[in-house]
Amino acid sequence: MVQESLYSHFTKPTHLLKFNGTIVPQGTTIKYLGITLDRRLTWKPNIQHKRKQLGILLQRMYWIIGRKSKLSLTNKLLIYKIILKPIWTYGLPLWGTASQSNIEILQRLQNKILRMATDAPWYIPKHMLHTDLQIPTIRDEIKRLSTNYKAKIEAHPNKLTTSLLEKHGPGRLHRYLPFDLPHRFITLKFLLTEGIHWNTPHHDSVPDCCTNFSTHVLKVYYRPTV
Repeated sequence: MVQESLYSHFTKPTHLLKFNGTIVPQGTTIKYLGITLDRRLTWKPNIQHKRKQLGILLQRMYWIIGRKSKLSLTNKLLIYKIILKPIWTYGLPLWGTASQSNIEILQRLQNKILRMATDAPWYIPKHMLHTDLQIPTIRDEIKRLSTNYKAKIEAHPNKLTTSLLEKHGPGRLHRYLPFDLPHRFITLKFLLTEGIHWNTPHHDSVPDCCTNFSTHVLKVYYRPTV
């Protein structure tokens, strides 16, 4: 039983774990409920596992959704949505906190699938494929699913579940947390379309979602419409 078990420290290791006097082996990655957890919670092993799983499945399904397939585009997209897409959306409110470089691993795969299904030439922009096919990007799905998850937690009858959305003390690493995801990919274009003025410094109005934004412009020039 012990030989089939693994454990991992998500903080600095302090001691070995023993069960009936036998040391439980320690692993750098742990798979739990279909999600691969690494010690630093970078989610890179989880994303790489999903990418490999999708790649194998895509090879088996190329004959039906590939460039030379006679299947209609509507049915190709339907196959993608009900068979391939659920593989990478599973656990997204958690692994959506991964770095942008890791998220791009799955975004590149989705770009490849859409271009392959439509038999689009190389010069067609990837954003045009997503817009014309009405397929959300990985960023959009992270925002949508994490927003839905947050709403379900807040509306849950058990009030103790709301503690999942609270920040418990300062983090050792400067990373996004699950409750940051609904506002993680806020862009200047989004803020401008929402009617926000960029006039004078107004530090007290900076929302929490903007504290991790990649530019300091939000911290200095953000001023909501009165």
